[in-house]
Amino acid sequence: MPVRVLEHPGTTSRGWTSDFLAQLAAQYARLGMPCPPTTTDLASAREHPELLVYFATNPWDATAASTFGDQLQRYADESLHLLPVVDRETDASTHLAPALMRFNAFIAARHAQVFAKALVDEALTLLWQRRRQRRIFISYRRNESQAMARQLHEHFSTRSFDVFLDERSIEPAVDFQHELRRRLDDSDAVLVLVTPGLADSRWVREELSFAQVRRIGLLGVVWPTNATTPTSSVVAQLDRDQQVVLTGGVGGLPDRVLDAGELAQVDRMMFEGRSQAIARRTTSLIDDASQSLAPAFIVVASRIDGDLDLVRHGQPWLGRIAPFRPSPYDLWRWWDEIRQRPQSPEGMIVLYPHVDQHDPAERAFRTICDAWGRSARPRVELQPVHL
Repeated sequence: MPVRVLEHPGTTSRGWTSDFLAQLAAQYARLGMPCPPTTTDLASAREHPELLVYFATNPWDATAASTFGDQLQRYADESLHLLPVVDRETDASTHLAPALMRFNAFIAARHAQVFAKALVDEALTLLWQRRRQRRIFISYRRNESQAMARQLHEHFSTRSFDVFLDERSIEPAVDFQHELRRRLDDSDAVLVLVTPGLADSRWVREELSFAQVRRIGLLGVVWPTNATTPTSSVVAQLDRDQQVVLTGGVGGLPDRVLDAGELAQVDRMMFEGRSQAIARRTTSLIDDASQSLAPAFIVVASRIDGDLDLVRHGQPWLGRIAPFRPSPYDLWRWWDEIRQRPQSPEGMIVLYPHVDQHDPAERAFRTICDAWGRSARPRVELQPVHL
């Protein structure tokens, strides 16, 4: 299904449509996936869009109502993915169509230089990624980069990320290391603050080793260094486009924080690199998942988005790889989507990275979902994949 992009008719044009479409195509190319078809023509499109992005660049008026009003109302009534975009928070009340008022708008001004990349990242949570939450984990050495870690925690939290920072994200009386590993394993990517003494920290080394074993992507903010320093082993794990190398700036360790330009660089890296990290973890699971399905299932085809065409006892099944343990709502949403297909499969088996089977959350998840999945039609089964 296409992605439809509409821009409010009027005198103000910011070039948002062309910027968004260019960045969307570029990100899909980086992910190694075919970009979905896009259209800016409402009248000629026959299919419902998988996503509608509406740029409210001018106040809603009679011209906009006659052009888009009925169609937007129909899309809203049919619960399609609608993503309205306004420049500032105050524009929402005057620029959005009545049909779109109940949908929280994407605020362009919050993202300044990286607006198009941020909007693409938001769109991908609706188009491709298995969940809406954007979860990142900050790995750092407290006595070297605590101020920056706190700054980045605040920065991304205000941009609707679920950010793990050890000193703020673990409640009292909780098993610290168990919760830390659980949150790390459930993260889209690890943001590593690569300070000169980072490699001397046992805890950071364990975090990065765990991330590698669990195939979680690393993004780095790197202090100026060279090949002979201990941190070079950490930097070697980062692709060139997955690191921001600092130069000068205000303050030294441990009080160094990022200036506006450096924050913009980290934003660019995050909005591009997080999705790439998810894609790499997903594709890396395909072979493991395929092997774990034998001999009960025959794998007919695998797709780069993590879906597998399967056959069991002569009946078609869908295999869906999730790079994280899904929630019961995720399972229901995926099941609801496949049951509405013209030719729905006999069932869906969801494969996700194996977690501690004695973990209470895992046991509760399996108990609830297994009971429901056996009675659902199409059927739903779960299968953890050992890494």
